[in-house]
Amino acid sequence: MTGPAAEIRPEAQTTPAAAGSARARLVGVTGGVWALAAALALSGEPRAVAMGGAFAIGWSHLVGRCGISHLGTMTPRGKIPGQRRYWLVQVLVYVAAGVVASAAVGMGLAAIGGLVIPDSIRDAALGVVILVAGVAAASELGLIRWRLPEPNRQTRQAWGYTFRRPVAAALWGFGLGLTFATVFTFSGVWLVLTLPAALGEAGFGAALLVTHWLGRAVSILAGPVLLHSPAYTNELLDEIEESRTVFRITNIAGIVLMAAALVGLLLEGV
Repeated sequence: MTGPAAEIRPEAQTTPAAAGSARARLVGVTGGVWALAAALALSGEPRAVAMGGAFAIGWSHLVGRCGISHLGTMTPRGKIPGQRRYWLVQVLVYVAAGVVASAAVGMGLAAIGGLVIPDSIRDAALGVVILVAGVAAASELGLIRWRLPEPNRQTRQAWGYTFRRPVAAALWGFGLGLTFATVFTFSGVWLVLTLPAALGEAGFGAALLVTHWLGRAVSILAGPVLLHSPAYTNELLDEIEESRTVFRITNIAGIVLMAAALVGLLLEGV
């Protein structure tokens, strides 16, 4: 495994009980994510539906290289007496940095869209995003072999050695919060990035990207719930890797919600 998780991932013997505990905790938190996404979707308001989809897509990143690395690096401290205060500071800085980056990107994309896309073709722009949704869903379902392009880079492991923990956490959170700067894991991220530009609404763009980031950050915030003890870090990370199908389904569900939101926006006439 690459990334900062390799720094502290302890050796532990996998046992059926440990694997079962990791699986149960992972399923429980995933269920909570689905419930929150569904609650947003049930509002019926297209922008809220889109945010529910973005939240689910954000959670699906956990199985990616950065998601596993950051969880493995930061979470064990939250289970060690005397270290929990340091864990909390690190996590809060991480999440806050990601919020700042995500909000800036969302507003920036919306501003660009507002400048280059005339209001008269706003519906056509949304149609393009629906096409992106179809390609993304088809790719994740294995119906087509071609994938939408994405960067192939992670946040830097060296930050964990070069800087104090809160500074490294801020850099990791800011890097992931930018959304477009690191590997996507799944194709649904393209909807999160293209919808703000298509609508040209700065407030909604910021809200959508921040919601996506918070879905991504759930694993860090709930890390001590996911992890039974530091000795079982291996089991948790292995279980996440083995549950890729669940995360892919979550991503596809997010794409479906965002596609439904796009249809709703078109029916509203934006």
